[in-house]
Amino acid sequence: MTGIIILQIFLSKRQNKWLGLILPIINVIFSIRAVLGINFDGGESISTIVMETIMTFLVWNILTGVLSDIYFTCREKFKKSKI
Repeated sequence: MTGIIILQIFLSKRQNKWLGLILPIINVIFSIRAVLGINFDGGESISTIVMETIMTFLVWNILTGVLSDIYFTCREKFKKSKI
């Protein structure tokens, strides 16, 4: 986890702004894959399926939020130092 955060800080401070978005995008793709991989045995109600899907998506995107926050924080500092 520490390595991912250090890598995100490194990529976010690069001149190319798209490099810092690589890890958050990859994490969103993994979260979609996790949601699509949920197995339901057919006995659950619709509300249970919806809640489990939403919770899976949110839990998998906690890291996406952290990585995005690092990206926007680093880019803000990058913009201020550029002026």
